[in-house]
Amino acid sequence: MHILVIAPHADDEVLGCGGLIRRRIEEGHTAEVIVATMGTVHRGGQMKASAEMRQCELEEAARRLGVEVPRVLFHGYENRLDTLPLLDIISAFDDLFTERRCDQVFIPYPSHHQDHRIVFDACFSALREKGRTQTPSLIAAYEYPYIEWTPRNFSGGKLYVDITSYLEQKLHALAAYPSQLGPPPHPISPQAVTALAAMRGLGCGRPYAELFYVLKMVE
Repeated sequence: MHILVIAPHADDEVLGCGGLIRRRIEEGHTAEVIVATMGTVHRGGQMKASAEMRQCELEEAARRLGVEVPRVLFHGYENRLDTLPLLDIISAFDDLFTERRCDQVFIPYPSHHQDHRIVFDACFSALREKGRTQTPSLIAAYEYPYIEWTPRNFSGGKLYVDITSYLEQKLHALAAYPSQLGPPPHPISPQAVTALAAMRGLGCGRPYAELFYVLKMVE
C-alpha cells in the first residue's frame, strides 16, 4: 500500500500524520510526502526562518520519519499561496495525482490558515472522479493543532489511528522543526501535540491516536 500525504507547509506532515506515517512504514507499506509551498517566513516584519533553514528542517524530519525528501510544488509562496491563481494550484495537484498510484491520500483539514484552505480546496478538486484506472481507496483530511479554532462541518465519518507505539517517533520528527515550535501551551509544541494525541486516544479507547476525517472510502 502506498500512502501519500499532502502538506501545505513543512511540519504539517508531522503534526497531522507523523504517527500514521511511522506506523504504516513499520507495517511494511510505503509513504510519501508532498509539500505545497516553502519559503522564508517573516513575523512582525522580521525574518523568522529562511527558506534554506526550512529546507534543512524538512530534510531532517523526512529522515526521522523514514521517507524520501519531499518534493515542494511552489517555492517562495509560504503563507502566500493566495497570491497564485487557484487554477494553477489545482493543475499541479491534478498532474500529481495522475502520475502517482496512491492507495490512500491524506490532505489538510481546511483550518484558519489560508494556505491550508487553498490546499484542501485544490486537492478536493483534483481528486474528483475522472475515470482514472487507479483511484485511492481512502481520501481523508488530517488535523492541525489549531483544530479548536476551526469550524467543523465535515459530514463524513471519523477514522482513528492508534499511534501509541509511534508517538515518540512523531515527537522526534517534530523536533526537527525548531523554527516552528513554540513554548507550551502554544498549539505547535511537543506538549500540545501530545495532549491532542491523548484527547484523540480518549475518543477511541487508546492511549494516543490521530484523527482523520473521511472524505471518500472505496472498499
